[in-house]
Amino acid sequence: MAWVMTFFRYSFQSPLPWLGKNDFFAKEVVRNTPPKEVAGQYLLKYVDFGMVWETLGWTVLTWVLVYFSIFKGVSVTGKVVYITMLLPLILCGALLIRSVTLENARKGIQLYVGNFSAQKLATGKIWRQAMIQIFFSLGVGFSTFVAYASYNNKHANAVQATLIIACSNSAFEVIVGFAAFAIIGFLDINLDDPNLKLGSFDVGFLTYPQALARLPGANIWAGLFFLTIYLLAIDSGFALTESFASVVIDTEWGKKVKKQVMMAIVCFIAMLCSIVYSTKFGMAFLDAIDIWLNSITLLFCAWAQVVAVTSIYRYKDVVAQCGFQAYALAQVSYITSMFLFALLTFTVKMYAGIAVFFCVLIFGTVAAASIAKSPEIKGGFGNKKFFNALWWLTTYSGTMLTRDLNAVIAQGKNWSLPGFWAPMLRWVTAPVLVYILGIGYEDFIKDREGNGFKKDPLHWFGFTLSHLGVAFVILGYIYPRSFAIWVPKKHLESDQRQYIPGPGNTLLPEGAECDSLKSVPFDAFDGSAPNTPKAVEHMA
Repeated sequence: MAWVMTFFRYSFQSPLPWLGKNDFFAKEVVRNTPPKEVAGQYLLKYVDFGMVWETLGWTVLTWVLVYFSIFKGVSVTGKVVYITMLLPLILCGALLIRSVTLENARKGIQLYVGNFSAQKLATGKIWRQAMIQIFFSLGVGFSTFVAYASYNNKHANAVQATLIIACSNSAFEVIVGFAAFAIIGFLDINLDDPNLKLGSFDVGFLTYPQALARLPGANIWAGLFFLTIYLLAIDSGFALTESFASVVIDTEWGKKVKKQVMMAIVCFIAMLCSIVYSTKFGMAFLDAIDIWLNSITLLFCAWAQVVAVTSIYRYKDVVAQCGFQAYALAQVSYITSMFLFALLTFTVKMYAGIAVFFCVLIFGTVAAASIAKSPEIKGGFGNKKFFNALWWLTTYSGTMLTRDLNAVIAQGKNWSLPGFWAPMLRWVTAPVLVYILGIGYEDFIKDREGNGFKKDPLHWFGFTLSHLGVAFVILGYIYPRSFAIWVPKKHLESDQRQYIPGPGNTLLPEGAECDSLKSVPFDAFDGSAPNTPKAVEHMA
């Protein structure tokens, strides 16, 4: 964001100072000193630890703006977002129109929509880049939506809102892609050049500025472009900051401090952490943190959430019906099969990974269902003990989460979660996330593209830090109460509320008790809400 503002400052000079200078971004904006190779040493050595003062100044200003965007919570954020989102939409529209009307723009657009490469789509790296991009642009795994949802109506139409947000985000990115490729056509860039790099940094700070500098009224277009990027970045910045600040403010100790003061503390700490990016090695440090936290920590965190909601949610019911040994074997087989799939795919061959994945998964699940005790409540796979246990071990958690959520969000005319949602998470999303996660390890260990990750101490730091994040998530699995300091007191005992074990119902209302529901048949529930006539009759 600081580099964007540096470009914005240069946009007021005429002619634009970066015209024809491919090294302008590195020398005049970033101003970093590259590391040196030292004879006899494997790792590169960074020798300049000075500060880029302009970058630091823009960084401080950015955090000040973030603070004033969130210091009163959603009451202010809701107004700020009209500027940080609506204005960029207008500016992007203007840039799009100008881009597609440039000379040779059609050539670039044909590359965008008419150039299909099955060979590139068959590689895992392009899917990893796409997944990380969509995770970041949507905020998946960053807890942003969880934080903002806590301010929403309990019975809001969440499913509809989710689809609107996801589709709008993707539509916006696809449309903006036309502008980017129109510029590529205008500049007559050869996409088949093996040395060509068109990542986010390259397009935003190298390709697009060069194109803008050649346009009539170049200063105006350059100023609009970098202002748009900055406003979008501010929007992402305060969303991510407020998601963490909301957790702190909702704690028992956080409530003792005024919201404005707590927001200031959070922003100040974040600003201090950002100072390292303003140094003469700041871009290399940012690259290391960005690659490994996104490739490993973020994906692992998302995977852990998927496993939690499809394997651990209401696990006490499964243990009560099938026994702990059967439950543990089923889930260990499920998790182990995914990691063996990724390991063998990148060390042997993909077909070996797929074969082992299905063998371990099927054998472990069948063995678990075979040793399970006979469930006392009928599941969804029939009356026989084996299939009944199989349903409880593989389907119960996701099915119950779907119904528990629908009991809250699918009120009235609200949309409900479809029945395929949980199975998709368990059998498609989780294995794909592990596969993409494995690509990150392959990049670091094998380094086939010659990026020199293992020779760079900053990348070793980023790689190590990413695993500390993974360890933090695993700690939450092993000992959830270690996170109790972040949970409001009123929610600490929420896990003590009783459940109605069975394939068609949800949590009992607060204060309600039920001694035994062992004999409740499947048809006692309609599968939609906890207070249906037959369910109430059995509860009584």
